[in-house]
This record gives sequence, C-alpha cells and structure tokens, in this order.
Amino acid sequence: MATPNTDDDFYVGYLKMPRRLARAVGALVLLLIGLVALDLYVISLMQQRPGPGSWAETPVVLSGELSRDPYPILWTEESGRRVPYMLIADTKRSAETFLAGVPSGPIALTGLVITRTDFPGLKMFEIGANAVTEAGTLPAPMAPVQSEALGEVALKGEIVDSKCWFGVMRPGEGRVHKGCATVCIKGGIPPVFVTRTAEGKPTAYVMTGPDRQAIKPDEIKALVADPVSATGILVRHNGLLYLETDISSLRKL
Repeated sequence: MATPNTDDDFYVGYLKMPRRLARAVGALVLLLIGLVALDLYVISLMQQRPGPGSWAETPVVLSGELSRDPYPILWTEESGRRVPYMLIADTKRSAETFLAGVPSGPIALTGLVITRTDFPGLKMFEIGANAVTEAGTLPAPMAPVQSEALGEVALKGEIVDSKCWFGVMRPGEGRVHKGCATVCIKGGIPPVFVTRTAEGKPTAYVMTGPDRQAIKPDEIKALVADPVSATGILVRHNGLLYLETDISSLRKL
C-alpha cells in the first residue's frame, strides 16, 4: 500500500493535516484569537465606569444628633465641624423604617458607612432593625448650625438614588441602573441630583421641594437615571448642599 503524501494540500479527516494547510489554519486561529481579544478590549472601554464608591463590611457605632431635614441625617462632629451621614435602611427603604418613633436629637446608631472618594462631602450610613444603640445627651455641645442660601441655579445632571450612587451598587447611575434607582427612590431612599464638570468630577445635591419639603417619589420616577435639567434654590446647610426645586422645573434632555 502506498504511503500517503502529507505534502499534498488535499485534506482527509483521518489523515495528518498537510503542513501548508496546518500553517494556514494555525495563522487563522491566532488571528481570530487576536481579533476576539481586541473586540473585548474595545467593548470594555465602552462600558460605564463602576465609580469609586465603597461599602464597609464591618459595623461601627456613630454618635451624634439625629435630624429630619427633611430626610433622616445623623450629624456627627469631627475637628470642630458638623459632618453629615445620610441615613438609609439596609433594604431599598427609608431609614424611617427603623427610626419610627425615635425622636430627633442625641443618639448613637450602629451601621455600615458608605462613601465615595470623589465626593467626600457627604457620607451614607446604612442601619438595620437593631440600629439604635442608645439615646441621650451628647458628650459635648456640637458646632452651631450654619445655613447659607447660595441663590438660584440652573443645573444639568442626573437624578440618582443616594444609597446606590454612594457605593452600594457599582455603577449606581445611568440607564443601566434606572430600574434599581426607581425602586430605591420609591421606597424612600433620598434622591440626589448629580452634576459633573468637564473633567468628570461630580457634585451631589440632596433634592427637596420648595421650603425643603421631601420629594414625592411618584413625581420624579419618570426622570430618574436620565439626563435632566433643573432650576431651583441652592442652600448649603453645614456643608451639605440642598437643591430646593419645583418639580415642574425638571426637564428631560
């Protein structure tokens, strides 16, 4: 029986592949692998960045002053100044779920700290069913309340739910997060209006209605996670920025 000629380009499945054909197939496979890798890299560049938020895993106890202005906030004191921690529940609900009946004033709470490194001016504090550690007098008088009206503003940005944007979800903004943000805000998570500079640096404004009334979720649910414009009064309250806006001023861009 004659020995098969492996130099022949004709390929038979049960025989060894001819050398020239094997080289061509090998080159094609390497090319396809390179194209797939390049495609994955390009797709990754097109994805929304997850953001620099962080969600602590170890509970801590914070002492301070509980206020509702109009959303639950724990004011602590650091280096002689008031530092705000916006309070949220460990579910997609308002912190009032666990603070109902708890009076405003001195308090100690157990929970998890949520922060964003690109916006250190405000932090979140997630609490659960047994969050109230104690209530009583503050260890020392806190710094006086300082409130300053900064005038009328016209802003362009996005309405997000504060809990996810600060670090619970990554990313916590954009249309990819619209469903989650809508559910969170409907459950009582405070809405935040986020603007960005040309370099991408964010500023977050706690959204309220006129005279700092809580926003009704149903009034903004259609605008959440979309580019919108807003006009209103900007107020700085102990370093915390509030956007007091009439819902009728909100426009989808």
